[in-house]
Order: sequence, then C-alpha cells, then structure tokens
Amino acid sequence: KVYTEEIKMQAAEFIAQKTKERMLQDEDEARKKEMKLEKIKRQIEENKGKVLERQIGETEKLEHKKSKQQQLVKEKEEKIAKLNDIIENYKFRPKVEGDEERLLQFTEAAKMKLNKEMGVGENANLFKNYGYTTDELMKDLRFKMSTVLSEQGLIQMPYAQQLLKTTESNLQTRIDNVQTVKHLSQFR
Repeated sequence: KVYTEEIKMQAAEFIAQKTKERMLQDEDEARKKEMKLEKIKRQIEENKGKVLERQIGETEKLEHKKSKQQQLVKEKEEKIAKLNDIIENYKFRPKVEGDEERLLQFTEAAKMKLNKEMGVGENANLFKNYGYTTDELMKDLRFKMSTVLSEQGLIQMPYAQQLLKTTESNLQTRIDNVQTVKHLSQFR
C-alpha cells in the first residue's frame, strides 16, 4: 500500500509539473505572439508614410497615363478634322476606288528586269579575282574540316591543329601569294 501511494503521489507531482510547464509554455507563446503583433503594428505605423508616398506616386502615374491617352485621342481627332477640311476644299475631287490587286502587281521596270536575260556586259569580270570562289572553297577538304571544327569549338585543340596540318589542300596557291610561298620555302 505504501508503495502504491508513493507511486500515486509521484504521478500527481509529475502531472502537476507537466501542467505547470504547459501553462508556462502557453504563457510564453502568448507573450511571443503579442510581441510579434506589436512589432507588426509598429512596422505598419513606420511604413505608413512610405505606403502613402507610393500610392500618391502610382495615382500620379495613372493620371499622367490617362491624360496622355486623352491627348493622343484628341490629336488624332484634330488630324482627321484637318484632313477632312483639306479634302472638302478640293476643287476637283476624283472618286477612285482602292485596287489592292494593282498594288501587289510588279511595276513595269520590275517586269522588264524579270523578262530580260543577262547580257554579256552584266556577266563580264571587271576585276581580276586573286582569291577563291565559293565553289572552289567547298571542294577543298581542308577548308571543310576547319569549318566543322570551328563550328564545334574544337579548332584550338592540339589534335585538330595536327589534323589540319597533315591534311593537304587541293587548292592552288593564290597568284598574289606565290612570291610569299617561294620566299618562305627558302627558310625550310
């Protein structure tokens, strides 16, 4: 009996202690909530001026935008009125309907250019070409390889450099570059 009474007393003390701890926790949480609310209220009071300034700024922006739109509408109306006044003062006013098909047609000059075959003078070479044509470049394996390597970002790699050095070009040396090649071959 004594043992059970002791256990009951310990249980009652434990329950009382836990209840007291819960009450303290609840009070502490309530105090924290109050402090948060007070902090929020203070922050709201501090920010009232800023909020008011922003609201005023936004209303000014909206009013400015609205006045601009009204001004644009007014200017458009004035422009239309001026055009109507000008048209009414014409002595002779032709009545012509719009012809969209005619607008999309080629002009006489464009038709002539399309129908005209290229003459000898238009195909004549005016200047001597010391470089390579596109067709000549595209036939060259070395040029194609360097283009692909460059597009892939590999042109600076040592393997790519070695590959390009060992590949021979099937293009002839440019005429203006012959002297340079002869000069450089002396040093090899």
